[in-house]
Formats: sequence, structure tokens, C-alpha cells
Amino acid sequence: MADITENKKLEERLLESEILIKIAQVANSSLELKEILDTITQTVVDDLKKDVCSIYLVKPEQKICAEATAGLKREVTGEVCFNMGEGVVGWVAKELQPLAVENIKNEPRLKDMPLAKAGDFLSTLAVPILRDNKAVGVITLQTREPYTYSQKEINLLTIISHNISAAIHNAMLYRNIKTQLDEVKIIHEIGKALTSILSMEKLLPYICEEVSKLFNARSCILRLLDADNLQIEASYGLSDKVKQAMNLRLGEGIAGWVAQTGNPLLVDDVSKMPENLRVPVIEATSVICVPIKIGERVIGTLGLYDKKDEWGIATFTQEDLNTLSTFASVSSIAIENARLYRTEVEKEKKILSLYWEVTQTKDYLESIIANSADAIIISDTDGQITSWNKGAEKIYGYAENEVLGKFFPMVPSFLIKDEKTFIEKIIQKDN
Repeated sequence: MADITENKKLEERLLESEILIKIAQVANSSLELKEILDTITQTVVDDLKKDVCSIYLVKPEQKICAEATAGLKREVTGEVCFNMGEGVVGWVAKELQPLAVENIKNEPRLKDMPLAKAGDFLSTLAVPILRDNKAVGVITLQTREPYTYSQKEINLLTIISHNISAAIHNAMLYRNIKTQLDEVKIIHEIGKALTSILSMEKLLPYICEEVSKLFNARSCILRLLDADNLQIEASYGLSDKVKQAMNLRLGEGIAGWVAQTGNPLLVDDVSKMPENLRVPVIEATSVICVPIKIGERVIGTLGLYDKKDEWGIATFTQEDLNTLSTFASVSSIAIENARLYRTEVEKEKKILSLYWEVTQTKDYLESIIANSADAIIISDTDGQITSWNKGAEKIYGYAENEVLGKFFPMVPSFLIKDEKTFIEKIIQKDN
């Protein structure tokens, strides 16, 4: 009998070891966090012979929501949420201690969620997932029948929760590093692209679209300063009607403040801002806005509205603000290059326009001269003939090829000296 009991204990220890090895391998794998959590819940259900295992994670707004489950419908994930202190899950997250319930019918802290159908299961074991003495989530076990959880099972689930905590931490580190590398790579690629786009009409929308994608922002507005007015020159994620209503003067709104002071601004909650700094027309929760500068001169602003992540709308960080400032610096060079290019193109167009205007005038005058019945003669300042029309040929009897480059042939030789004196007086504007 003692041997049977000893063998049973040994089997239990082996099972626990196998489960922990499996969980550790999964937690330290290169899988995405969602896949890791899904695999852990399924492993726990299969190996511990329980009906349900679920993992809840704490969202930025301090709600705790189902992120992975085995034994419940997939729709539960992302849809079932508790406030801190609410229900068994919320209580465990707030109190930072496990809770084992043999029969939920006798548990006043239970909050039934229709989608999760918690009422279909009678026993619950919930253990907090901790990081730096704070709850980052909760892992739960459930059975359809009343069940008394042993201290060994509580300890085992606690160890599993530590593995999950490490997986969450590693996933966050990996995500942050990957995000930073992606940002550097994208800024580099955008920098190369920006220097090759010389059309302002193409450049500004390109900046807005790429920076929105880089930060996963809902919308972006690029304004350029014209005297005291901040005109929206390009945007992403906004309708034309909204854009028309959002032009600001220097000092007005968030962008006006940034342009006036030359300082970047991060707003966690727009609703808490003073009325004169609120975002007009569009509904935004979080905003970052930076100046676009050439040297120390502010030429405009670049603003992003409502960063999105897997939880929904997230808050921009100081790191986001620094990255956007870097992006704005790169963009400012491209904008200035595009401005100079546009100025040169406009100058060239004016020169070409003047050239064609002069050419047309010249052709018109030459046509008048050539076809006039009157003698029209053009000479240089030395009296050498440069133009001799048909009227002159008829009146004076000399063909054009006979007189070009010669002094006026119709002037008698004894008057040539006087004629030259008259030309000098004309040149000297002597009446």
C-alpha cells in the first residue's frame, strides 16, 4: 500500500515536472505572445485534466481582459473584461494573491459574464501573474463540477504564472526593440525617399502617411506657417471638411502653441487641456506635436492623433515624442529643398514666359517692319545699317544685300559728317 502511495506521488511529481518543462519551453520560445498564451492554456487543460484554463492581461486603462483561453469560446478573448477588484479575476489582480473557490455558487465575489458563461463552471482557481509586485494578469482554472484545489495545484499554477510573467516581459522587450529598430529603419528609408521627392504636392502627403504608419496613429496633420497663419498643407486620416475647419493662427490650439514656442508637446488626455489648447473639430484622446524647423526658424508643425495598439487607443510616450522630433528634422530638410526647387521652377517659368513674350513681340514688330510700305531702316550706333525693309528698297532703289553693314546710302557724301554728328547727339540724348 505504501509503495502504491509512493508511486502515485512520484507520478504526480513527474507530471508536474513535465508540465513545467513544457510551459518553460513555450514561454521562452520565439513565438508571438498570443501564440505562447494560447499554447500554455491548452497545455494546462490537457495535462491537469481541467475543463477551462484562461489567461487575463491588464490593459493600459487598468481593465483586465481575457487574452487566451482553452475550453471556452474564442470570442471570449478581448471581449470579456473586468475592472480592478471586480469579480474573482479583478479581486485576485487587485489583492495580488491566489483565490481557490470550490463552488462558485457560494462565492459572493463572482461576477457572471454571459459571453464567458461562467455559470456553467462551478470551481475556480485564480492566480495573479506578477511583475515587480504588480499584477500584469491573472491565470484561472475552472471545472464544471465542484472541486477542491490542493496547495500543490495552487503552487503549480503559481510557478506557471511566473513563466507567463517572464514570457510577457520578454515579448514586451522584443516588441520594444523591434519597434525601435523598425523606427530607425523606416526613418532611414523615408529619409532617402524624402530627398528624392522635389514636388511639394507629393512630398507633404507622403510625410503624413509614412509617419502615421510608423507610429500607428489614427491621423496626422502637417501645417506650414504663412505669416501668423498655420495652414494645413497635408494630412492623413482626415476628411476634407475637417481639414478646412482646422486652420489655426499662431498661438491657437496645440499646433499654434508649438509653432509659437518652438517646443514639442505631448498630451496624454486632450480633455484635460485648457480650452484654448483643445483640438478643434476632431475627437482625439492623445496627441503629440513637434515644430518643423530650419535652423532655429519654425516653418510649421507635425502632429499625430491617437496612437493605436492591440488594446485600442494608447497614450503616446516621451520616446514617441523624441522619435517624431527626429522625423520632423529629416522632413524639414526635404521640405526646404522642395521649397527651393519650387521657387527655382517658378523663376524658370517666369523667364520662359518673358522669353516667349519678347519673342512674340519681336516677331510681331519684324512682321510690321517687313510688310510696311514705308521705308523703315534700322542702324547701329555707328550708322551701319542692320535692317532694310521692302519699303526702303522701293523708295531708295537699293536691295537689302547692297546696304547691310554700310552707312546710309541715301545720304549724300557731303552730309555724311553732319549725319554722324546727329547720331552722336542722339546717343548722348542731346536735344
